[in-house]
Amino acid sequence: VELPVLELLLDLEIFEGSQQQSLGSTCVEFCGDSDPSCTGEPSLLACTDQVQDIDTPEEVLGRALELVFIGIVTGIEGGDLDDFEEAANANIRSIPPGDELIFSVRFGVGIEALLDIFGVLAEDAIDDWMNGDEAAFVVPYHITGKTWIEVPYLGRVPVDFGYLEGEWVLD
Repeated sequence: VELPVLELLLDLEIFEGSQQQSLGSTCVEFCGDSDPSCTGEPSLLACTDQVQDIDTPEEVLGRALELVFIGIVTGIEGGDLDDFEEAANANIRSIPPGDELIFSVRFGVGIEALLDIFGVLAEDAIDDWMNGDEAAFVVPYHITGKTWIEVPYLGRVPVDFGYLEGEWVLD
């Protein structure tokens, strides 16, 4: 099955309340092995909203009507509908069936953020010890994000997702 190109933005926050920290976000861009523009790095505009993105059902309808109109005009003028389809798909990047999927992820935690994390963990461990409990090193996390999907003939559709949560327990 041919897959449209997909971009995925993940935001990661740890701890809660006054100790909450945003560790940042990472962008993942999927592309086909045979795609000459696939460099292994997300493009400069990856994981960012674009003016031409489809945000509402009205925009989907508008784009569909534009394509129908262009198809009708092409047919009336004696143009080749195959040429119209090729032009409409010229900017659509997709991963062909059976192709390999390549993606790159960038995420880094700076030394200051790491020291802050260890500071919160140390405070929590001391509180546990003072209360007579066994010290636990637990990092609650929350992940939210957005994905952009290329829909053939129509364009790029952004979709928010998430509030995934859990805990990392450090032993």
